[in-house]
Amino acid sequence: MINEVDYAQNGTDAEEFIEIYNPTAGPVNLDSYAIELVDGAGGGATVYQTIELGNVTLAAGDFYVVCADAAMVPFCDLDVSPDTDLIQDGAPDAVALTFLGNVIDTVSYDGSTGAPYTEGSGAGLIDDPANDFSASRAPATASTPIKTTSTSPGAATPRVSPT
Repeated sequence: MINEVDYAQNGTDAEEFIEIYNPTAGPVNLDSYAIELVDGAGGGATVYQTIELGNVTLAAGDFYVVCADAAMVPFCDLDVSPDTDLIQDGAPDAVALTFLGNVIDTVSYDGSTGAPYTEGSGAGLIDDPANDFSASRAPATASTPIKTTSTSPGAATPRVSPT
């Protein structure tokens, strides 16, 4: 599941990341999983980047961090391009976790991108760059998909479960 997303920082967005968490009791191979970055501007939902997670086994209760720049994000497991402005922070947008091309978890923010990337209404501004926060589940085992009521802003903590 998507556990934490940091999509906006004060100034240049160089510390962006998406954290995946394995809430199951066993290991999960991420080879058939991908992250979709979604632009919801103009009333539609357009995937502008797909990030394949690769042949990596994620242990039970472990985290996997995808980042824009490993030099800027501690504990980054997969460094992807571009190094800045990887995750759009306009309104509305979303991040989705897919399995074999099917959306299994989403985080939508700054409004609704519509199905399948937003269930109900999208969260408001939860990663205010002025506060250097991220959007995270608290605790990491909270319900999925992330909804306005199960996401909270807090200090960005890649590979650390929010409390």
